Formats: sequence, C-alpha cells, structure tokens
Amino acid sequence: MDEHILNMGIPAGRVRPIDIDHLYPEKDGDLMVELIVTASSSSKTPRDNHWMLAWELGRAGPKTVVHRRVNVVREVNVPHLTNWGALTKTASANTIIRYHSIALKEMTRAQRVELEAIGNNTPVKKPDGNWNCQDWVITVLKVAEVAGLVTREEWAAAVAVAETITFS
Repeated sequence: MDEHILNMGIPAGRVRPIDIDHLYPEKDGDLMVELIVTASSSSKTPRDNHWMLAWELGRAGPKTVVHRRVNVVREVNVPHLTNWGALTKTASANTIIRYHSIALKEMTRAQRVELEAIGNNTPVKKPDGNWNCQDWVITVLKVAEVAGLVTREEWAAAVAVAETITFS
C-alpha cells in the first residue's frame, strides 16, 4: 500500500515559493500544455530527470520564458518531494539549455485550470528509493485522462519521448 505524506509534503515552517502569477496571469484562449523534462544536478539516466507539466504565459526578456508549472520539487534539506501547487515561474536561458519540451495538448483556460486543480490535489508519496516526480506527473496525467482532459494516447506518447531523454 502506498503511503502519502501529509500536507502535500510541505515542510513545517516553510514559506510557499515566490509565484509571479500576479505579473503573468493565466491567459484566455488555448495554450499548448507541455511535458517539460529538465536535467537535475544528478541526471545520469532518463529516470534521474525532472518532469513537469507547464504552459508558456509570456517572456520576461528575450531569453527568459515564463511558465505556469504543475510539478513537485525537492526542497533543500527535505528528504521527500513537495507539492506547492501550481506556480508561475521563469526559466532563464541557462535553464532552457538543459530542458526539453514535449507538446502534450492544446488546452482551453478552463481545461488548464482543471489540470492545475488535479495537480494541486495529487499527493506525494513517502520516499521508497523508486517513486519520483515522473511517477507523480504520470499520476496527474492518468487523472486528467479520467477527467477527459487528455487521451491515453496523448499522454502516453509524450511520456514515451520523455523517458528517452538524456543530458550530456
């Protein structure tokens, strides 16, 4: 049986990360939701990479993308993943060099809000040496499939590509 961490893994006393959603609010209309794969500091195999679901909300300069992100992260000195909920963050040119973006599906604003809600309510598991952010993203995508936001074919195709990405 899977054990989940209470409070989405948010460490006691920690403050929610900076969210720039007030500067880059959610857009009306359709946007491409992507499965983004980034290299972690320990990326040696595709299983070590970090995954997130995201969509671009704008640019904070010629080489800085602003994304709305649905993911879990590893906080400093915390032995498990944390789900802070969806956040709007920048990705600098340095970060962009070490990431791959895989188109998942174009979604309406209402669909993206629903996808966020799914992510915001998807718990993190207690560390077991195997489960990671990739498993969390797949769980979110499976729930999104049940909700009619994506098809199994759409998310499985994106995941199949993500599972092969290596960084040198």
